[in-house]
Amino acid sequence: AIYRELFRGGKSDFAATPQVSARDLGLLTEHFAVTTSEVVEHKLTADGTGAKMVVRLHDGALVETVVIGHELATTGARRNTVCVSTQVGCRMGCTFCETGTMGLVANLTAGGIAGQGWP
Repeated sequence: AIYRELFRGGKSDFAATPQVSARDLGLLTEHFAVTTSEVVEHKLTADGTGAKMVVRLHDGALVETVVIGHELATTGARRNTVCVSTQVGCRMGCTFCETGTMGLVANLTAGGIAGQGWP
């Protein structure tokens, strides 16, 4: 019931799951949080095989997620690699990278990392 209401139904609150008992609803809200993310910018590569997305996490932090399309040298099969952020910002300071110019702001939680692939 929880999976169906929250993930399939697009709800963002445990209270939106009417099949859950009041006791279980109390336990869920005490120990867990429903978090959502949103793609706020999406750019395709010139050849259309990849994409860069700016994702706003549940706490408002913005991170980049990149999809890199490529062909396997051994079989010629098409594959995608997804690069997700594990931090907001970066210590490296690379001037060509927007994230690198921010400095390290925070490490992401497992939910923040997973939320980039399931906005």
